[in-house]
Amino acid sequence: MDDLEKRATVVIPHDDDAIIAVGGTLLQLLGKGWEVSYIQMTDGRHGSTNLSQEDTKRTRAEEIQKELKALKIKRRLNFDMEDGTLHKLPEKQANCLVNCMAEEITDYKPSVLFIPAENESHPDHKAASIMGHMAFLQTKLPQICEARYVVWQLPFKESTVLPFEKLLLVDITNELSSKKRIIRLHASQEAEVRDGYAGSIELANKLLARQYLNYPPNLKVNAAEVMALSYCNAGSALLESALKTHDITKFYHGRKDKKIEA
Repeated sequence: MDDLEKRATVVIPHDDDAIIAVGGTLLQLLGKGWEVSYIQMTDGRHGSTNLSQEDTKRTRAEEIQKELKALKIKRRLNFDMEDGTLHKLPEKQANCLVNCMAEEITDYKPSVLFIPAENESHPDHKAASIMGHMAFLQTKLPQICEARYVVWQLPFKESTVLPFEKLLLVDITNELSSKKRIIRLHASQEAEVRDGYAGSIELANKLLARQYLNYPPNLKVNAAEVMALSYCNAGSALLESALKTHDITKFYHGRKDKKIEA
């Protein structure tokens, strides 16, 4: 794995999706000397009930810059599409975006490509998942690993459409406070949710830690993120070596010798 680059690219439908979904994971990678880039799909203009479209677009553009600075991420490709329109794009325009994504990924040569899970409920998230997967296949980089993340949708295995080889739980207990601090940089979005996104995501990350790690019961993980690896190769091995992970592709309820798979 010495010839692999410690680089990851994250496809994000909206400006705040990376830190919400895989913020703790990214903090671990960056702490291990990885480089990270973003491919942002939309401008988020319809994500506020308090601000006008233009004010929301401008404000969210400022907020993503604060996140990039906090994480020291220097590379971002921004398509700046209208929020909520990805799933409505004409085929020719959608294919053009996929081609641009593939070119960016091929040029950057990440070992890991993070994309939204295909069962996310938001239409932009679904469309970004499809486009990201198409770009991933188009790059034909032999060592790249595709990792699917969840933003709001809990990752129940039965609802996953596309197959995956491994399901990983990432222990982000030590990164949770930093993740919450960076989420709060997206102040316009914090204002939209009771107790803020940071509080909601803290609860979700703590729920994931309890939902999946019921065995062994003495495993101390207080907050977690979950991702599905589509193809396990050198890129996925490099990713796992940099993270505090637990393989939850198969886990069991109760007595392990009874193998009641959950």
